[in-house]
Amino acid sequence: MKTGKIISGSFFVFRYINQTNPQYAIVAPKSVSKGAVGRNSLRRKGYTAIRSFPVDSGSGIFFYKKNANTASYQEIKEDIGLLLKKARII
Repeated sequence: MKTGKIISGSFFVFRYINQTNPQYAIVAPKSVSKGAVGRNSLRRKGYTAIRSFPVDSGSGIFFYKKNANTASYQEIKEDIGLLLKKARII
């Protein structure tokens, strides 16, 4: 990931590299939500949103920003879609 590229969205910072095997991760730091329940909820929303896109390649990590704890699922899905389009993955 050190040689990867970085794109920033409304709720995420996306670090990615191009490769043939698709692998994605979601990180929700403590600065987003103090409790583990809140962070896990955000991670589940992110993983569900990624599954809704036809991703065939690429590898990356989505890091939540501090203002993401108030985001709805639809807003998270739109932001992930925008970042994947910017990265030319979908």
